[in-house]
Amino acid sequence: MSGTSSLNLSRTGRRECAMWFEGRKLDRQDGIDVFAIVLLRGVSVVSIGPGGRLFILRVRRPLRLLVELLYTEEVPVANFVLDEFIQKMRPWSSLRHSELLVSVFEAAPELVASYFLANKSFSFEPKLSMTWIGYAAFLFNTVQLPIPKYFGNRSGYHRVPPPTTVLLDNIMPLPLKQKDLIRSLSHDAHLISFFAVRILVLALQKLDRALLMHTEAAGTNKTIWDTAARKLIDEFCQRIPDMKEVTKCYKTIPEENVLQREAASRLLLLYYEVIPQMALMANFDVSPFLLNALHRLDEQKANEQEKALGLMELENLLAIAGYSPGMRWFAKSEALAASPFVALLRVYVTSSQGHALTKLKDVLQFVATQNQLVQVQTGLGLLFRTPQELRKKDLKPFWAFLDNCANRCAGSPLKYVELMEEMASEGQASERGPISLLLVTVAEQIRFAVKDASADVVELFAKVLSSLLGYAKAANEDPVIIDLLAQRFNKAFPGTTSQVKPRFKGALLENDLATANGASGTAVSRPTTTGHAAVKELDDAALEAALHVSFEPEEDNSALLKWASKAVDDLIDGDYIPALIRLLWSPHTSIRQEALTNILKLAAKLKESSYEEKDQLWLLLSELAE
Repeated sequence: MSGTSSLNLSRTGRRECAMWFEGRKLDRQDGIDVFAIVLLRGVSVVSIGPGGRLFILRVRRPLRLLVELLYTEEVPVANFVLDEFIQKMRPWSSLRHSELLVSVFEAAPELVASYFLANKSFSFEPKLSMTWIGYAAFLFNTVQLPIPKYFGNRSGYHRVPPPTTVLLDNIMPLPLKQKDLIRSLSHDAHLISFFAVRILVLALQKLDRALLMHTEAAGTNKTIWDTAARKLIDEFCQRIPDMKEVTKCYKTIPEENVLQREAASRLLLLYYEVIPQMALMANFDVSPFLLNALHRLDEQKANEQEKALGLMELENLLAIAGYSPGMRWFAKSEALAASPFVALLRVYVTSSQGHALTKLKDVLQFVATQNQLVQVQTGLGLLFRTPQELRKKDLKPFWAFLDNCANRCAGSPLKYVELMEEMASEGQASERGPISLLLVTVAEQIRFAVKDASADVVELFAKVLSSLLGYAKAANEDPVIIDLLAQRFNKAFPGTTSQVKPRFKGALLENDLATANGASGTAVSRPTTTGHAAVKELDDAALEAALHVSFEPEEDNSALLKWASKAVDDLIDGDYIPALIRLLWSPHTSIRQEALTNILKLAAKLKESSYEEKDQLWLLLSELAE
């Protein structure tokens, strides 16, 4: 649309108007006569057709940020004739008006802020009526419109960002006031709350895209663009409800309304991903929601579509749990028969949609390796494939036993590291390979599990343990310790014919290797010695000769406890501090974490003492911990 004093239709627009006029009778549709319909059709051709003339987003950039205050009362636009025309539209009562107005906004995004700034009479205050639903649908379609490329500039980003007010009004139109959104989320009519949730989901996704565009544009004027991005986030946060309001809405959604539950969980996740400052202020505990979702999946006997939506909700909650360091993965609850970790593992193994649960698999993999249940190179295939191989059998005793072992292993990893060291010394191996601590925990607990078990359960455990050890051996875990574990397992089955022998289906392992190679480019195989390793051995030998100290001293895990009861003078003169520092390069993550924590406590103890050089020692240990 050109900037003249009248609507100048192009040749295409005039032809469209004539065709519409000839084919219609003079009657009224939606309260508008045919002349109005023809006019709307012609304007739509001008707005979005190839023959029309229209200024795209040509919002005048302010030279100084203070000038943006002027845009709170009036937005200067290039398409002023079209702007004046659309002010007469009534999208809440006419579907044609709504469609045309959304088309105009898509073609000229600068008119969004101007239109809503001039039309403040109709609010988003929730009322379950056809008028409100029509207006909500219009706002939904408006928020759904994409941000124009380069913020409307034709050839790359402008040197200064667009006015924050205008951009924010494109993301969150003015009628979407915070108080109205809060009332909509808490409304008894679930249709109204669903509209509010879906609009907020679109708005957060649009904000995320706008922030990404700010990052892309911040090449030459990084300070200005970063400032504009922070301002955009701050003003956006003032317009949307607090996360606790979304949490209240999520709690009240009926269990059978799976579509709205999935949308609400996605909205909660977007709070964490796009505006984490608001999410962290809410102190949201995802544990009960995650447990409820797992409980619903366990009991759900609905169709595949509802189950798929339930799994999507679960994945959203899992992603939120990844942002929550206080998530108790191995703690049991009254709602579930197992801990969240084992319950999720069971969902993944038994689900028919395993290919669609990538996020669930990644979370389980992360939790298992971080808590040292399995080796990184072995992965969760140890726990995925064994139940799948025995899927036809009743695995309830196995899941209960696995839950107990996982809880013990994650709660006391040092105990099972020491037990593994004892087993390694029994094997008298010159070099010890990796081993999953969960297998060591199973070896300790198996005798209690089969003590009063039936013959069928004992046979089940024999098959499960054989499969576990077989997978571990095929994944290149230490074969000597695996054989010792098999001996301990068999001692737990006295007077029975069941025997544990490491065996596994090779085809399943090949699938795991193919998946691992495709996902991370690494295979489950024992590393070979290269030229770099040979050079490293020479360097280690040179260091040992220069320092007169063994470069690979034996670990003394008791150092974690011994130093606490010693006086400061004894700590300085003795070997307690070096022994504690040596544990920082332990191959076990839990020991390294314990050593770091104890070094910080030791530094604090030294600083509070009266030792003459306490400040230097405190600084040295603090820098080491840093």
